[in-house]
Amino acid sequence: MAGLGGCDVIRPQAFASHYRGAAASYTIDSSGLVTVTAYTAWRTGSGVSEAVSFRVYTGSGATGTLMGTMTQNTGATVNPFTSGTEFGGSPYFVKKEVFTFSLNGQANGIYYAWWNSNAWVAGIQNAVDQNSWSVQLKIAYTAGVASAGPTMLPATIDFIDRGYPYTQTLNSVDPDGTPVEYSTLLGRGSPHFDP
Repeated sequence: MAGLGGCDVIRPQAFASHYRGAAASYTIDSSGLVTVTAYTAWRTGSGVSEAVSFRVYTGSGATGTLMGTMTQNTGATVNPFTSGTEFGGSPYFVKKEVFTFSLNGQANGIYYAWWNSNAWVAGIQNAVDQNSWSVQLKIAYTAGVASAGPTMLPATIDFIDRGYPYTQTLNSVDPDGTPVEYSTLLGRGSPHFDP
């Protein structure tokens, strides 16, 4: 799900959904410890589970070998990280959580931290055929080498309702100094982008 990217959120298609968006970034220390910082956004008072749990796989999209589930550092949880009111008046909050997983002893290569859930709401039909969504991080691991993935640096957290125009200058940075490239995954119901 394109979203938060450091804290920008574009809601899923279902208007009554409790889930509003998410983003995550990672670091790896020289011992192979991967630390994921995740920001998830939710409709306040929805009364549904807001549990987040990342699993680590050798393949994209929860394919390949399941390496294990990341451990949550509950002492680092900030809930709410921030809160506010989106277009249309619904209150929301953003939760910050931190997870760890050791790749020490694993082969050098690409691993994927994956979290998925759904935005199913009884009694309504979502605007798209599928109700599930996911957040995935592509983690490049080299034994003994500390690294970090790119993050976006927005000035604000913006919740955008369907039909409202929105403009943002992308301003990602890679802590390792690697140039950042952008791509969009467009499908049915995706927003339109100007070059």
